[in-house]
Amino acid sequence: MAEMIEKGRLLGQGRTAEIFEWGRDCVLKLYREDMPESICRQEFEWTGRVYEHFKVAPKPVQMIFLDGRSGAIYERLSGETMLTEMNRTPWRAGKFAKMLAKSHIDLHKTTDIEAIPVKEKLARDIENAGLLSPEEKKKAIDYLHTLPDGKSICHFDFHPDNVMISDGRCRVIDWMNACVGDPLSDVARTELLLIYAEPPDGHTPSSIFASASRRFFFALYRMEYRKRTGSKNADIKKWAIPVAAARLSEGVPESELKKVYMVLRRMLDRACL
Repeated sequence: MAEMIEKGRLLGQGRTAEIFEWGRDCVLKLYREDMPESICRQEFEWTGRVYEHFKVAPKPVQMIFLDGRSGAIYERLSGETMLTEMNRTPWRAGKFAKMLAKSHIDLHKTTDIEAIPVKEKLARDIENAGLLSPEEKKKAIDYLHTLPDGKSICHFDFHPDNVMISDGRCRVIDWMNACVGDPLSDVARTELLLIYAEPPDGHTPSSIFASASRRFFFALYRMEYRKRTGSKNADIKKWAIPVAAARLSEGVPESELKKVYMVLRRMLDRACL
């Protein structure tokens, strides 16, 4: 039984959870103490739906409660994250940007799987953004309502550290932010993460993004995405305002909050909303 196994060595960690070995074939995602159990279960259930329908997520095994914290056990994928591979072979960044785009397109399937709509998620997060004034929130949400709906799977935390290169193909992990809507909203979110996201306090930035141009990497990714889908850059940019405004509700480093807010403020001024 999974409950009889003791957690092994720490494999990685982020803002919401730590990842531990769990036996030979699984990993334990042990959430931080302040993470509500309902959110952890929601991610577990959504990961299961994606695994069952599309096989791009790791197979979920069991929810547990350990050391006073919620946890979820998943199959352990072989291989490394795309970011780890990029750090090991930075001269292959162009190839990885194309792989990232193709993996994102493969994920953006139309689905009838039940999940929170992108626009509802963004509106809720914008309302919770403490840096924004009531007027700024209203402008961003009113603009959000003019954007298209959709029925595509959107990961909403899609970047090289959440893509595993396993057995020669890409598998996508960390489905906590998953939603359903216009796939270009997910591309805009990836742009924000690739260009502005900073590691949590106390973490060292990954060398590929400390030394190489984030914007150049995103441009290669976007070029491949657009080539394969026929999407337009202008339609991706339409999502920049609500995606940036919603990011301000997340527990990110202060320096990132300031950068994103400054960018958002310029966009709101130019849009004359």
